[in-house]
Amino acid sequence: MNKPIEKVNSEIEIYFHLNGKNYSIKRIIEKGKGTTYSEIKEEGKIIESPNTSKVNDVVESILKINYELFSKVIYSEQNSLDYFLTIPRGQRMKKIDDILTIDKFEKARLNIMSVIKKISDKKNIKQIVIEKLNIEESKKTLETFKNIIINMSKEKEYLEVELNKQSQKKHLIEKEIGNSRKIKEELKNLEADEKKTLALIEEIHISIKEIEDSMKGENKIEIDKNLRELFRNLDEMSKLFKKESENYNKLLINYEKTKTEAEILKREKLDKLNAELERKIDINRFIDTKKLSPDKLEEKIEKKKKKIEIYEASMELIKIKIKNSKEIIDNINEIQNKCPLCNSKITKEKKLILINKNKFDIKKLEEVFIKDMGKNKISKDELKELQNQLEKLSEMVEFIKNIDDIKSELNNNKNIYAILKEQYQKFEKELNELKPKNELLEKNILENTERKIILEKIYSRMNEYELKKEKIQKLFTQKKQIEFNTSKLKESILGKDDIKLEINWKEIIENEKNIEAKIISMKQILSDKKSRINELEISLSKYDKELNDINKIDEIIKQLNIFEKSLEETQIQLRKEFITSINYTMNEIWPKLYSYKDFIGIRITIEKGDYILQLQERPNKWVNVEGFASGGERTISSLTLRISFALVLAPQLKWLILDEPTVNMDTKAVEDLGTTLSEHIGNLIDQTFLITHDEKLEKAVTGYAYKLTRDKINHGSTEILQIDK
Repeated sequence: MNKPIEKVNSEIEIYFHLNGKNYSIKRIIEKGKGTTYSEIKEEGKIIESPNTSKVNDVVESILKINYELFSKVIYSEQNSLDYFLTIPRGQRMKKIDDILTIDKFEKARLNIMSVIKKISDKKNIKQIVIEKLNIEESKKTLETFKNIIINMSKEKEYLEVELNKQSQKKHLIEKEIGNSRKIKEELKNLEADEKKTLALIEEIHISIKEIEDSMKGENKIEIDKNLRELFRNLDEMSKLFKKESENYNKLLINYEKTKTEAEILKREKLDKLNAELERKIDINRFIDTKKLSPDKLEEKIEKKKKKIEIYEASMELIKIKIKNSKEIIDNINEIQNKCPLCNSKITKEKKLILINKNKFDIKKLEEVFIKDMGKNKISKDELKELQNQLEKLSEMVEFIKNIDDIKSELNNNKNIYAILKEQYQKFEKELNELKPKNELLEKNILENTERKIILEKIYSRMNEYELKKEKIQKLFTQKKQIEFNTSKLKESILGKDDIKLEINWKEIIENEKNIEAKIISMKQILSDKKSRINELEISLSKYDKELNDINKIDEIIKQLNIFEKSLEETQIQLRKEFITSINYTMNEIWPKLYSYKDFIGIRITIEKGDYILQLQERPNKWVNVEGFASGGERTISSLTLRISFALVLAPQLKWLILDEPTVNMDTKAVEDLGTTLSEHIGNLIDQTFLITHDEKLEKAVTGYAYKLTRDKINHGSTEILQIDK
């Protein structure tokens, strides 16, 4: 604000109660920046901040109404109570469609029409592409190229057979050369394997000796028997432990649940009721101790008021006496040397004596006046204190009125708490009895498991010993086989001529290269022809595809036209359902707001493609509110329509905000609105907010009323005064 002093920021906080929960919303607004901080709390805990947009989303979620609907339905702007009637004919349906979001269907319908046009343009382009394709010539060229490929492919196949023969010869020679090399390599590997086998035999001999030394005195059959017994015992104990654990967990759940219920009852009920009862008892004791009584206080107040009246009367009398004495002094100063009454001579000394006497009297009277004024002030302060005491005492008496109900409720909850406490203590005792048993069982399971692990290790070492004994036998057999294979391989390579094999292999390689060169040349020619065939087939395929696409586009356009009509019908149906809901609600409200019998009903209907508001004079006789209804009837009709909008479109809120609703209303319309607000609106709407400069509507307020004033001449701040109702 700029007056009376400039301030660059403002903080606003609003509280409201909804669905059993308390909420608060705070916003900080800075000059030139707008809202810079927002927060919303639920039961004192911040649930969103500081982003204004996110806070707005949370508010809309809680109220189940968005800002657009709130501003058009719940909130009536200045001079907008009859907002519906002020919308020019021909534009109402669009405005209402915007509120109902039916406009989205119209936008979708227009978008579909745009899509249909774009698809139609695409279809026209495809038709142009089809017309440009020379299909017959492409088919003839395709047939020619296919014949060339058939003939050349036969020749290529012959060469490939020849190449295959050369390749087979080459592979046979390569195989012989490879076998010779492989045998020599295998001989090297066999010699290395023989050395490794000997080393491994020696290593296993040492390992077997170590195991034999460590396993002296152990019996594998006895260990196996003990292991089986341990497995059986562990299985039985595990099943028992699982069963006991389940019992323990069930008891624990019941214990925790019952204890939690008891603690919640104590915290949420007993502690609060105890605190409230103690406060009421303290207040009751205070009233009894002080022997306070509203009647006695009222009697004292009356006495104090009479005393103040006496002081004020005395002060008024003193004022008159002072005024008379001052007039006497003025008269003495004005007279000459003779008394105007007795005509006797008056000297200056006598005049001075008379003046001083009256001045002395005035001084004495002023002293008495000051004393009385002080006593009067004290009496007024005492009166105010007595009135405050009476107000506080009345509040105390009202507060302790239901003390017996609190005691009864406290006793009931104590009984419930005692039952719950007894239950969870019983569960606790059972838990304490089960816990040692489970711990002992768990200990036995652990000990047996450790014993099982030790025996399994011993058993495993015995198995390892047997496996190594078997392995060393296999290694001796493997060593003999290696010696035999080495002898055989040496015999197989005797008499082989590796040089002659190399010469034959090179000749075959040369023939193979020549044949491959011819085949590559043919493949290139075939590839070119196939590429051209592919182009022609793509062109023909494109023709078929474009033709198929045109048929699909025709089907899509058909379906979109059906969908466009469906959207149009949906809008019509939604408007019908909206009108039905609004008219039903309005006719429920109308008799409660309109107390006369000349109009028995109200409705909103569609005429010439737009909404109109009508009143029913008698069965089947409807008249338009515009141009026919009086100011008061127009006001009640508009209010009925607005409340119906609020109840149908925002049923969970049941609010109405009227900002300067009486602008341009005549006196009768204002009176009718005031009567409706004070006597009827509370039966329909949970909470109504009224902002007005019209003091005639002050009597219409049934809840809290505040008056906002500001001394504009002296640039004062706005002051808020609560009006007593």
